[in-house]
Amino acid sequence: LATSGGGGGGGGAGAPTSGRDEAAGELRCGAVGRLCSTAALRRRTGVMVLCWFAASFSYYGLSLNAGNLEGSLHANFALSVAVEIPADLLAGWLCDRVGRKITLAAAFGAAGADDAGAQ
Repeated sequence: LATSGGGGGGGGAGAPTSGRDEAAGELRCGAVGRLCSTAALRRRTGVMVLCWFAASFSYYGLSLNAGNLEGSLHANFALSVAVEIPADLLAGWLCDRVGRKITLAAAFGAAGADDAGAQ
């Protein structure tokens, strides 16, 4: 029996993979495009990007600054980890019980109040 096109992904008419690739591409573009489709979604997306940036910047700033604190570098790192584990558990529990929005707002409010008090 002779086959045309070989076994590997021939681009014949009606090839099922091309339709799926195009559909997946449309889904990816459509999902990202939907984030900017309305003014409310653009605002929410912008706020979430700013929150993500602020949280990441603060987290990595504190983590990388552990070497500049007085005392042992290893002890400072161990204390940082010891505080982070219960904080992650508490944040997860609060998100389940209270909700993500209230938990995030309270965390950012507490961080802001602490920063204002440190000034």
